[in-house]
Amino acid sequence: MNIIDKTVIGSTRYEQENTDLKRMYLLNYLKKYREVVSQLTGYNGFFGLGYPFYALGNNLEGNLPIIYEQFRYNYELYQIFQEHFPDEIWPCEKCLKEKVYDMPDLKKICYNCPDVPKKISPRKVINRLPDMDLCLVVKDEYKENIKTKLLYLFEKNKLQTSDVDPLETIEKMYRISNDLKNGKMPTEYIPLDTHIFEYSTLYDLISEVEPVIDKSLKIGKVPYLPTFPDSLRKSWQKDDTAINFIFDFLYSFTEYDFDQQLLQKLKETRKLIADKYTNEQIEKIIKATGPSSLTRRYECPTLKLKFNERINRWRNE
Repeated sequence: MNIIDKTVIGSTRYEQENTDLKRMYLLNYLKKYREVVSQLTGYNGFFGLGYPFYALGNNLEGNLPIIYEQFRYNYELYQIFQEHFPDEIWPCEKCLKEKVYDMPDLKKICYNCPDVPKKISPRKVINRLPDMDLCLVVKDEYKENIKTKLLYLFEKNKLQTSDVDPLETIEKMYRISNDLKNGKMPTEYIPLDTHIFEYSTLYDLISEVEPVIDKSLKIGKVPYLPTFPDSLRKSWQKDDTAINFIFDFLYSFTEYDFDQQLLQKLKETRKLIADKYTNEQIEKIIKATGPSSLTRRYECPTLKLKFNERINRWRNE
């Protein structure tokens, strides 16, 4: 089986497994991350983004929905692969095997490669795989020391980003999905997508969310609040594309271990937004600030229900 087939099958099978075993696997992942980061001096909590946080409660309680948009997205990769490489040989596989240790950033290194179209480049393939998007919050003065220690701790606990070894990441994901399908708790972890936010930066970002939304809507623009946290790829770096904090805040921001001051600011901001705007208005903002696939993802009734529960809970906090 070629590596693209393994990517498509592994990711699709993982999505199909909406069992309680998979929910417990994700909960164990969350506990492992907390165990690792909470031992650091300067730790001030963390927050989750993306899947599964937009689909479940704070403690990952509830039933996992099957998101059929992921199936379409995976199959699209297979179609692109067949279109450009009908002989079932992906040129990147050989290159990645030879140069994996010399490639710190797949996006930068592979972007202008003349041998492979961008839509079938390693980064586009890896994007089909599930990951856990977890953001660490630290006291400002401890950030640099924490970055160094985290590299060691993540490696020790086998929490890795997809950039470390893309081919092994795909193989690992394939094994994880097979374990879940066979009713076995996986002992390996899906890729970690992790970032570091200084406490003061996150506090300021949360404070700006409602004013930015208000001003943007008044002048007919899409709300945009860019931020460039330190992101772990093979090493820590600033990505070349900003994160729109508005989207993440409204869509999936799920906090853990925040101190009272930061938690209070978070709750005040959420309530202010929920009281000022209807669920429909907030959903419209999310779709405007998120990826193009978001509208199709919202065709899942369970996700729509979870979104309404989330915003309604903000009004009552």
